[in-house]
Amino acid sequence: MDALGKSTGQVADDYTQWGFAYKQDVNPRISVLLMLSKPFGLDIAYSPLQSPLFGGTQARVSSHELMGAMRYRLDQHWAVHGGLRLQRTEGHVALGGDGVWSAQWIPSGFQPQHRAWLLAGHEL
Repeated sequence: MDALGKSTGQVADDYTQWGFAYKQDVNPRISVLLMLSKPFGLDIAYSPLQSPLFGGTQARVSSHELMGAMRYRLDQHWAVHGGLRLQRTEGHVALGGDGVWSAQWIPSGFQPQHRAWLLAGHEL
């Protein structure tokens, strides 16, 4: 329900998150990991026929991530980890409806963003 008491209807479309990981022990001390995933996202659309306040508002965000890591076991009690994460995120937002100030259809696209992070850690 919006502030006028109108039903907003079904605004969220199906969105699937998935991931795939593969770990391999190279030898008793070294193991490697490769992981590919779609960690987060969003797919929202308000129908103008359902909600006059929010009708036409849309938001879509998608992400993909690739991660590679290696573990080196120092002894039975200690290990160190290192790796790299790469992520791509993109999206689009369009605000519409009478509830969005007096402006109608304010679109905003987000250029694809690419980020990289280093991974480091230890294990007891």
